[in-house]
Amino acid sequence: MILIIYDDAGRLIQSIHEPIPKGYSEQLTERGTPHLLLGEAGEPTPDVHAMYRSKWVEDGELRNRPYLPASLDRQTIAADGQDEARLTGLPVPCDVTITGPDGRSILTVEDGELALTADVAATYAIAIDHWPHLPWRAEVIAT
Repeated sequence: MILIIYDDAGRLIQSIHEPIPKGYSEQLTERGTPHLLLGEAGEPTPDVHAMYRSKWVEDGELRNRPYLPASLDRQTIAADGQDEARLTGLPVPCDVTITGPDGRSILTVEDGELALTADVAATYAIAIDHWPHLPWRAEVIAT
């Protein structure tokens, strides 16, 4: 058995394994602290580290975090400032982190898509961390 405490967005923030103190779940309920009890006494404990990465709580149930429906139409572009790769299917709004030879930039996307261009030949790492979706990563190579 495992007790999981989660925040209002469904992020797992703490877990307690057996033995769970008697009455602890009731105390959390009285305080208004969202939590779940999973499994039965004596059952093997799940891989909690994997659970923190891949699960969230929605409507009081532990669920798999969804994949981000983002799509990149190309992974290679010309480093001419005009050729572009289009990133679509983004949540609105969301922050996109781009890391390249000049460092890291965070862009807020308001319309669900982003056109990427480059003046410098390099590999550009793209990262999106938008809860509750699983992190999304890709690279665009400008040549």
